[in-house]
Amino acid sequence: MVDINTGLGESIAGGTNLSGNFGNPITQGLQLNQRNIFQEEQQRAAKAAKEQALQEKMAKLTSYDAGKWYSAKRATEFQELANKVVPQIFTASKSGDTMGAMKLKQDLENKMALLKIIDRDEEQLAKADVRSVNTKQAQEEYNKAGVKGLVDHNQKYWFAPIAQVDESTGDFKLINVPNPNLDKNLKRVIDAKMASVAPKDKGGYFQIDTNSDNYKKAKSEALNDILRNEDIFKGVINTRDFKKSYDDFLVKNQINPNEADQLDLEDAYADYINKKYLENESLKVKTYVPRTSGGGSTNANYFIGGKNSGRWNFTKVGDGTTKIDVPGNTDASPILVGKGLDGTAYNIEVKLPEIKYNGDGTFTVNGLEKNFLDKLVPMKPMIITKKELENKFGLTEAGIAANFDGYKSSGSKSVSTPPKGVVTKNNLMSYPQWKVKNPNGTPTDYKKYKG
Repeated sequence: MVDINTGLGESIAGGTNLSGNFGNPITQGLQLNQRNIFQEEQQRAAKAAKEQALQEKMAKLTSYDAGKWYSAKRATEFQELANKVVPQIFTASKSGDTMGAMKLKQDLENKMALLKIIDRDEEQLAKADVRSVNTKQAQEEYNKAGVKGLVDHNQKYWFAPIAQVDESTGDFKLINVPNPNLDKNLKRVIDAKMASVAPKDKGGYFQIDTNSDNYKKAKSEALNDILRNEDIFKGVINTRDFKKSYDDFLVKNQINPNEADQLDLEDAYADYINKKYLENESLKVKTYVPRTSGGGSTNANYFIGGKNSGRWNFTKVGDGTTKIDVPGNTDASPILVGKGLDGTAYNIEVKLPEIKYNGDGTFTVNGLEKNFLDKLVPMKPMIITKKELENKFGLTEAGIAANFDGYKSSGSKSVSTPPKGVVTKNNLMSYPQWKVKNPNGTPTDYKKYKG
């Protein structure tokens, strides 16, 4: 052992390059085992890396950022969809169908984006100003047909769009229109105007003769105050109630909605305001009919500001004409309704009317009216009925007969037709219509009746 060790030491000291006998069976076994272990480690590492890569890929394919939702309904809708699609993506990816997995994910993300748009729209609509007349309408139209509902509404009611819509993207912005409070404004105006005609009774109503000129003038002023208010107009035409009335107006007047224009809109608006006025006036005004006397030259009082401001005065001015006024009251200008000599409908406030009986149950009116410069000018003659004369001046049959030449009341004894031949002095008073004048101007006592 000593020799062996010494020889080995010498060899090492002498620099001899020795190598072990690695070709023996033991050495070869160790090498193979080590190689197998290394290969197994490599395989395990490769498999782990592959699995890691697959997991990362699957995580990427199955992950999504849904973010926050306004609507719990939309959040639940998307979650239910994701719970159904994600396992499908997982299966496709695991089986190596990467394209199929990617398509499933893209579809899921597209549906999420669509739901996000709806969620955003619903948030905008839910948070819109409830005081705007457009908010509820926009919500209803959107619930029925989405953004298309808003577009269709804007096309139908071209004068009152409820939202600005970008049809290329589907984005929209509601148009805020304050509530015009039409009923409130009508009640306010009616109160103000009718207070100048009559006081309120204990129940808070105005007791008014609705046939009187004072009432009609007050009503006309109240309506004009509303009709000429631009802010009220813009608000009212945007309301759902007006749009329904507008639709009815077009049907009633046989107007094609696609051909309706600004003039049709204004007519529909005036019609609507008149209806709303009557609804609100009925809550403020009670009608009463004033009593009139049986005849004479002054048959009815003239009321203004709810107070008796004099009596109508009837003065015969010749040629069968009677002038009507209220002495000392220049405001006594009746609004008369009738027809022009050409048949045109008239509704005129007449200053200092002069009226003549036509012999056929109608009366001709002349007088003054205001022109567009608010100046008094002679009016064109107009024809009114006996009923209109009775209503405007409170006249009875006897009153008309007393104040208008040629008119005989229905209760008067009819005048018989003169006999053919000569009307003598004895029966002249029975036939005053046949009394004539001689060429020299002196009255005759009789004339020949030719039948």
